[in-house]
Amino acid sequence: MKTLIIANPRSGDFSEEHIKLIKDKFASSEIFYTNTKGDAEELALKANADVIFSCGGDGTFNEVANGILRSHKKRVLVYCPMGTGKDYGRSIGIGSWEELYSALRDFNVADLDAVLLEGPGVIRYFVNAFDIGVGPRISAFLESHKRMGQTAIKVGLFLMLLRVKRFYANLSCDGKKSGSRTIELIAGNGRYLGGGIKVAPLSYLNDGLLDIYIINPYGPLSTIQKVRTIYDGSYIEKGYGKHLVCSEAILDAGTVDFEIDGELYRGTKLKLLVKKASLRVLVNRKKAEALSAKI
Repeated sequence: MKTLIIANPRSGDFSEEHIKLIKDKFASSEIFYTNTKGDAEELALKANADVIFSCGGDGTFNEVANGILRSHKKRVLVYCPMGTGKDYGRSIGIGSWEELYSALRDFNVADLDAVLLEGPGVIRYFVNAFDIGVGPRISAFLESHKRMGQTAIKVGLFLMLLRVKRFYANLSCDGKKSGSRTIELIAGNGRYLGGGIKVAPLSYLNDGLLDIYIINPYGPLSTIQKVRTIYDGSYIEKGYGKHLVCSEAILDAGTVDFEIDGELYRGTKLKLLVKKASLRVLVNRKKAEALSAKI
């Protein structure tokens, strides 16, 4: 079994020690270090490997996943918990190194969904989450305050909630049209965003469906008062937001900043299409909470 390690030394929780441990465990491994944005995707696209380790943050994982999906080859993708937020890892049960090594011992893989996003000037897959509203502003804050680590997530969340802005989103969900005023819209494949915020509590990574969450258009003070319910995912059951399910969605909120898997973009009239079971990923079945019981 030929393995490839793609490592991003700029990731928030980078560990050379753990990369060496992986290299020792898989004697056939090659290690490539990324230098600029896009390197990881191109390496994954051209790689001749059965297993690819993505050792970086969720942005690096997104790049590697895009490379594999563009190659149209079924390779096993392994998530290394080296990012600041580790959001995708929480959904597949690999939020720590102990959980990764446990998953490697069992070596259970699952064919998980990806979502193809298309808009003017952008065609890209995401594997965890898409959002517009508060989220992209928090991500921009994190990008400029990386040295703060986990603290930056809490500080950025508080500051952006103080500046929360309402916007109107037109949405077509499997052809059914609706419109909503909101402060945050999330399309969740995984369940977590922003370093452990459970914004997509009803999502599964392998159900072939896209879950869309629309938070009610509260002002800053009311949003801060409800932030605990957003953190733990109970805001939907408490009626503080809406949950829609479809396999294809078209979103028009004007020209907006949006993020996919922690990477920032800008666009308008976006189409999101689920690609069921398109990505083979190592999972920790004992810990994963976003996998349906049928696998």
